[in-house]
Amino acid sequence: MTRRSLRPIVACLGVAALCLVSVREGSAQRVPPIEKFDATAMDTSGPTPQKAGHIEIGLERWSKDADAEKLGAAAGGGGAALLESLKAVGSPIGVIISPGIQGAGARARERRQQAVLYARDIKTASGRQVVIATDEHLGFGELGKDRVRADKNELTVIDIRFGANGKGVGKIGLADQVTYNKQTKSLELAGFDKLPAGLVDVTATKR
Repeated sequence: MTRRSLRPIVACLGVAALCLVSVREGSAQRVPPIEKFDATAMDTSGPTPQKAGHIEIGLERWSKDADAEKLGAAAGGGGAALLESLKAVGSPIGVIISPGIQGAGARARERRQQAVLYARDIKTASGRQVVIATDEHLGFGELGKDRVRADKNELTVIDIRFGANGKGVGKIGLADQVTYNKQTKSLELAGFDKLPAGLVDVTATKR
């Protein structure tokens, strides 16, 4: 599959804080996000979690039910099958923006922009669940030598759970931690409560 690319995120006037600029079938489109998420990333590599910078996620749209069902069917076939199914769903539908790597080369110090390929919005008894997936290594809070690698063949899921107060906590997992919830018809992280918080103070702003 030919890798779809994301052009730089540009500032928009008015309420929308970001515009998604993506290449689709050879033509650039400027699309204000339907929803934007702000969060603080956490470095959980040490005994005490440390803040690792500001993360922004902008979504142009939510994944279709048909795409979610295709991923659900692939989930039982292992990580490789799930990754290939994710890559096949189509063009990016959003972007994850994270801090660059200080102390590295000029290019690595720039803010990172990574494509969102899957996003689902689920109402829960306690609030809301948002599940986002990419085929790239995220590595929030990792050391530069680990995070700088250009790995576009690593399924990574961000599972965010919001409470009634509108604040959320996100957990981040790889393919072997991903399961498919038949009731919500979405991917999610298995054992969510036992995983360390990769994102805290998550807030959402709708267009």
